[in-house]
Amino acid sequence: MKTEPDASDIPVSPSAPAGDQGAVKRLQEECEHLLRRIQDLESERNRYRAEAMAWARKAFDRMGLDAAALQGHIERGDGVPLKDFLGDLERSAKG
Repeated sequence: MKTEPDASDIPVSPSAPAGDQGAVKRLQEECEHLLRRIQDLESERNRYRAEAMAWARKAFDRMGLDAAALQGHIERGDGVPLKDFLGDLERSAKG
């Protein structure tokens, strides 16, 4: 006959000693804080990426190149390293 497990059968996290609810609460709060920070950083990355793509499209328009040319550059790997591209983008934004 199977019985239900009691509290002593449930494993306890080694980083949160049994009975130390304060530590558990602090760890949960820190986890929530870090998850929010990740979401903020992902949102910032997405905005930056969108701005970079808009800048690249404008640059291609100024050079008289179309979307097919941009795609060709991407497929051939004719681009510059990301660090250099972002540097160009930042210099362009500063004027």
